[in-house]
Amino acid sequence: MKQLFRDVDSDDELFIQLNKAAEESDSNLTPRMIDQLVQGLHNRGEKKVTAAKAKKIINSASNFYNDAKAVPHEAVGITTAQSIGEPGTQMTMRTFHYAGVATVNVTQGLPRIIEIVDARKVPQTPT
Repeated sequence: MKQLFRDVDSDDELFIQLNKAAEESDSNLTPRMIDQLVQGLHNRGEKKVTAAKAKKIINSASNFYNDAKAVPHEAVGITTAQSIGEPGTQMTMRTFHYAGVATVNVTQGLPRIIEIVDARKVPQTPT
């Protein structure tokens, strides 16, 4: 249990209130998530919250957390692969369909992206 509360200010009054509300509502929020909620409340200037407001905060955060979780056997890998591969595909397609030029090398896409990300001072691939 000590490991769960590492880097968490468990003596903070807001943390105690929110943690109590989380236990009462049988929430699946971790102590670190509750601590992040407490930090957000401190940033907004909140010093205390009522029991009803603490319960509302925990329920709202728990609902957002449950909505963000992936359903078992959901194809999240496909979405991730599409998100990563889409920019390269678009660049290759633009190069393939370069109007009237037959000598354009379509394999320059990935090396050019690497040059841009590395912020090289002297690029080796033409733009």
